[in-house]
Amino acid sequence: MPAILVKLTETNGSTFQTLTDENGNYSFSASTIPPGTDSRVDFLNLDDNSEGIPGVQNGTITQFIKGGISAQANLALMNSNDYCIESGLKLLTPCYVNGDPLDGGSAGLDPAIVEFQFDASGVAGQNGSPYPSELAKMSQIGTAWGTVYQKRGQTFLLGSLVRRHPVLSPLGTGGIYAIDGITNNFINLIDIKTLGIDTGPDMHFGLPANKLILNEDSLIIHYVGKTGIGSLTLSEDEKTLFFINLYDKKLYSFHVGVPARSINM
Repeated sequence: MPAILVKLTETNGSTFQTLTDENGNYSFSASTIPPGTDSRVDFLNLDDNSEGIPGVQNGTITQFIKGGISAQANLALMNSNDYCIESGLKLLTPCYVNGDPLDGGSAGLDPAIVEFQFDASGVAGQNGSPYPSELAKMSQIGTAWGTVYQKRGQTFLLGSLVRRHPVLSPLGTGGIYAIDGITNNFINLIDIKTLGIDTGPDMHFGLPANKLILNEDSLIIHYVGKTGIGSLTLSEDEKTLFFINLYDKKLYSFHVGVPARSINM
């Protein structure tokens, strides 16, 4: 981590300061801390980072050293944005259903997005194991893949991805959606194609409304994994959404706000 302030205090009260470089390294000269001199080292201005768990190779934000060419004071950092509270933690995952969910049949009634407890085990509905909670139906979102959770806005963001046999939602290959994590309200956030970004064609043809009817769906084969939205992620302040357009293999970013309700380039 660069630009971390390191403060050195000698036993006589003299203080010296320096910043870590782009590789996280820093140093004080031998004239500043002569061999055998006892000194205190403090690591300051950690911003969104916090002190990591002390170990063999790293200590705490305050350390005491004895000067010399081999004297070291190392600190490991954690970013709180990379962690969550385990209690009550849930997992969200997309589901896929055969057929055309927009044709009024059974293909559109099954869940497309579900969530369940992180520590759930066993077969759902048996021996006390709960069923996953439905957050969106196939008729609402179709086939999604890329997902990200906006913690500050308590909102799930999801992107469309072409699959064989299930059909996309009304927004097609450029669809990005939001689900309110509190109310479970479903929002069509934006169709990326309306911004002039080509996310590729939807080559599904003749899929049945009944999920139990077999189909070939052969025209879509060459577009699977190459059409639609790939991975999604958010900036550290969660105000900017980044996504990969699989069709042109480019990275795009948009301002979405907190909670995510609008997109501006």
